[in-house]
Amino acid sequence: MACAASLSTGNALQPLVRESVLRPAGSAVNATSAMFILEKRFPFEASHCLQHHDSKCSRLHGHSYVLVVEVSTEALVTSGPKKGMVMDFDEIAAVVRPLVEKFLDHQHLNETLETDAPTAEYIAYWAYRKLKPSIPCLSAVTVEETATARAIYRPKPLDSLHRIEHDHETSFDHAYGPVS
Repeated sequence: MACAASLSTGNALQPLVRESVLRPAGSAVNATSAMFILEKRFPFEASHCLQHHDSKCSRLHGHSYVLVVEVSTEALVTSGPKKGMVMDFDEIAAVVRPLVEKFLDHQHLNETLETDAPTAEYIAYWAYRKLKPSIPCLSAVTVEETATARAIYRPKPLDSLHRIEHDHETSFDHAYGPVS
């Protein structure tokens, strides 16, 4: 399956479909195929308070977070300026950086994410839902809250954005409110 990337063009995100791909020797497209995985890190500073927490995290405090975006696919581009790549790191940054700047960096997450529980888990889930439409080969989002604590949101392999939007609304969104 070819990876589709997105480029930021003004205010609109445009899908960029890759038609020419290279698979690892001997690989077939199935659930056990080899994967190419890219990670791009986006550090940000933010405050939050977990209003319902039963310890010190219920008080206003901040972290030096890192948002890690994981992109994976079974194929590499075989021709053109992106030959040998899954996706250009600059393409990932063009989509993720505006989201980080608008909602996360130097923000109070309770306000910008519109939740009273902006945990690392929630931030990872929120970011995945925001980024997946623009980065179709997005496979996971990790939020590092400290050097020793991180949360990863990785949908089950058979999940699609449609399934995520509908199945999780009954559990995650019920507990935390919808991602806006």
